[in-house]
Amino acid sequence: LVHGKNTGLSEFLCKESTNHFQTIHTYDGINDAGVCMVVLVVHHADDTPTTGTNPSAKKSIHGSNVVRYVLDNAGSAAEGVELLKQVNIYGTLEDYTFHWLLSDEKEDYFVELINNNVVASLCEKNDVNPQYHKPVITNFYMLKPYESQKVPGGDERFKLLEKDYEKTADVKGMFAALENIRFSRKYEAKDPSTLAPGEKDMNWYSEFYDNPVKGMHFSLSTPHDDKAFLAYINES
Repeated sequence: LVHGKNTGLSEFLCKESTNHFQTIHTYDGINDAGVCMVVLVVHHADDTPTTGTNPSAKKSIHGSNVVRYVLDNAGSAAEGVELLKQVNIYGTLEDYTFHWLLSDEKEDYFVELINNNVVASLCEKNDVNPQYHKPVITNFYMLKPYESQKVPGGDERFKLLEKDYEKTADVKGMFAALENIRFSRKYEAKDPSTLAPGEKDMNWYSEFYDNPVKGMHFSLSTPHDDKAFLAYINES
């Protein structure tokens, strides 16, 4: 169960000068083995920008390409964690760095870049923040003490998602949870007249991964929409 901002639902689209769109990064997905992964962002103020987790490694991967690398190569979530420890991960996204939720049908992992190291933990064994042991992730560090973070993001929606998590055993429950958090107090759309020239309002999205059937349920909340966009995708 994930929630993030700006990064899109499955792929980031880059508009070229020819006015065509080209996919350049996979930000969320699920592979044939049932391994699913999503990337979200956390603010630099709560850690140093990631310059390289394993500089001596033969392969280097930008943080925005990690999901594609894992889904192309991992047969399980645990294998995905090991793959990431063997490569050099670098790079940021403006004022943010990356963290991930990595899951399969049996296990769920928080994966974060902390002090230029890959740090991973089973969600259920999160000793740093034992109150956060469900596979729910937003825009603050899961593996650094919450109280120490200067710019935690998505904390309000995190509480709503975690509260509804036990009700998401079926499709109806998943969509009910997504509808519940489509807009929350801190993330309501801005008045268009208050936006600075060139400024765009946030798009917020939330999604569930359904491992046994290799499907994804998602909700996209765009500014000034009366209703969130809800959909279900599977590999067929």
